[in-house]
Amino acid sequence: MRQRRAQLLPGQCIDCGLCLSACPTDAVAPQAESFTAFDRYRHTVAIASPVLFGQFERDVAPEAVLAALQQIGFDEAVDMSAAIEAVLYELQGLLRDRDRAEPLVSPFCPAVVRLIQVRYPTLLELVAPLESPQEVLAAAVREHRARVMGLRSEQIGVVYVTPCTAKTVPLKLHTQLEPSQLNGAVAIGHVYGRLRSALQDAEPMARTPANGVSGPGLHWALVGGQGAALEPDDALAVGGLENVVRTLDDIERGQIRDVTYVECWACRDGCVGGCLTVDNPYQARSKLMRLARRLGNEPDFERAAVRSLFEHRELRAKPIVPRTEQTLDSDLAASLGKMKRLEEIYERLPQNDCGACGSPSCRAFAEDVVHERVDEGDCVFLLQDRLRVALRELESVVSRLPSTGQTTAGSAS
Repeated sequence: MRQRRAQLLPGQCIDCGLCLSACPTDAVAPQAESFTAFDRYRHTVAIASPVLFGQFERDVAPEAVLAALQQIGFDEAVDMSAAIEAVLYELQGLLRDRDRAEPLVSPFCPAVVRLIQVRYPTLLELVAPLESPQEVLAAAVREHRARVMGLRSEQIGVVYVTPCTAKTVPLKLHTQLEPSQLNGAVAIGHVYGRLRSALQDAEPMARTPANGVSGPGLHWALVGGQGAALEPDDALAVGGLENVVRTLDDIERGQIRDVTYVECWACRDGCVGGCLTVDNPYQARSKLMRLARRLGNEPDFERAAVRSLFEHRELRAKPIVPRTEQTLDSDLAASLGKMKRLEEIYERLPQNDCGACGSPSCRAFAEDVVHERVDEGDCVFLLQDRLRVALRELESVVSRLPSTGQTTAGSAS
């Protein structure tokens, strides 16, 4: 907080969205895109996150939700299941061919990937080099529709209906520094009301699941959903940013053993607990698991849609690079000097992380001082110490002054 306004530091923010739910005054709001932003496209396609299907009543089939997306303004709406299974198939091959002791780390939560870029750059080589299913599907949909409809690629807008803010940021700054295949994202919470109205106004639809929606596709939205679809029974599933930090610390120290794959989500419940959803995450989880049981939990890698994506799309991603905004200085010697000063300032602070200064912690405040964003006096405890010193100095000066009734030698009587 600076001048009573919330500020985000791009070099440190990992876009997890937890500030949205933590702030009691709604000082932070998600960046949302309106439908008018997509009017420039000749054809718009909505890619529905599996989370969306768990936001409505149990008897609302995924096909009805996809149809409702078209009714509220999209020309087309597609499910991600085929792309999810294709990526899982590629991941299965990576794990099968791996001969290293360290586990692979999932790359599918952008907030976790950015956390590794900022805080654990030495672990980047452990992040599985795979594109996200929505990126894979967006590229495939754009290419196919352009060919079939005779449109240019830039005339087709592919929009992700997202459960969280983390999945909107790659559109502006792709993790691998490559342009995103998606043209935008809309929050589930922003379209939920319009979708409910469309579902209520629509004719009753069959309650059988939409063609192509699969159990593994629905499980993708849940913590443990990836590991459940993989052959190794030694996958680890971690939800919640504090738990992810602890697990990454343990991986860095070599304390995670006998594990081949670590699935990490910044949200405690996985994507179903994203900050841009509407329904209770546990209720939504129950509905998705119920629907997945009806569909079958085993992936079908021989399904035509899955095979087509696997065989004709590039599923591997380029290596992820560290985010260098976190360094104190581009010059190593200067950076070491600033680090020493940071530690000295931190030692003088109360280290109670009260937040009265506007920084989230005492260490963050010390770093802000080093970066000259704030002054040490902005800490009320250090300010009190300064005032005490100044008061003692003032008292010392006053004590040396002659009293009001005294006269100097030689003065007139």
